[in-house]
Amino acid sequence: MDLITSVATLTTATKNIVDLGKALNASSKSSEIKALENKFLSMQGETLDSILNAKLLIHQLHDENRKLKKELMKVKAQIEEKQKYTRLEIASGFFAYVQDEPVKPLQDAHKFCSNCYDKGIKSTLETDKISVFDESPTYIFNCNGCGNTTKRSELKP
Repeated sequence: MDLITSVATLTTATKNIVDLGKALNASSKSSEIKALENKFLSMQGETLDSILNAKLLIHQLHDENRKLKKELMKVKAQIEEKQKYTRLEIASGFFAYVQDEPVKPLQDAHKFCSNCYDKGIKSTLETDKISVFDESPTYIFNCNGCGNTTKRSELKP
């Protein structure tokens, strides 16, 4: 039973109780009085049930409100944290999230995997530099979160 139905039932029961009281005062026959008393007691029970249902619904709404407020605070904190990072191209065609105030040079900054970060997971990219004699170095980016591995020959400054 929802809160509106409980209040409507309570209002109807109260009106009926008042009507019964008027009828009880107007009635002079004892059998009619007994019937009215029984109906009065029955309606009194229905009224109490409606009050209890309304209180239960109010309690449930308070609990749900408290949970939603907690969830909202969590989402706000996540949004605030996400705004501290910017998606940058750190190598040709390869993007990562880097803190807005990056460490200079960019190579020294912590970088988060774009795939994981977009899913709400901060997974640091591990960077390995491989140099073979006179060849230009190859950079390997590994994400332990999603398992993505990417090789690039040049880093962005």
